[in-house]
Amino acid sequence: CDIFILLKEGPPPGFTGELRLIILLGGEAQVSAAANTVASLLNIEPAKKDEPIQFVRPTAANGGQIISEDWPLPGTRQHDLMRKLESTAGNVRHDFLINDSDGGKLVGPAGAIWQQLQGSTGCKVFILL
Repeated sequence: CDIFILLKEGPPPGFTGELRLIILLGGEAQVSAAANTVASLLNIEPAKKDEPIQFVRPTAANGGQIISEDWPLPGTRQHDLMRKLESTAGNVRHDFLINDSDGGKLVGPAGAIWQQLQGSTGCKVFILL
């Protein structure tokens, strides 16, 4: 699983300046666990057990449910890495928006929360500040 926290890129196209995108990519179980962990850290209401996260298989046919398919912009290292992960069989993608001011909550003092997030989810976390 990989978590991309896109802060320095600004808001995805069509959204206000205060919003930033988080993209989770990987196997369905890991992405689900990571989404709930991130939601907990940010005090966001996680998906309820009777309302599972609606995962999107990363294909062009389902791209409309992804918040911003080409964010960050094509040609960047992060974009290329995300496309590679999306093409991996069995991977799913889950996007959600956070306030820019909440980005620091995922880093924590001296990166403590970032390390905890990686350790508890088994995901690689890319925070682009």
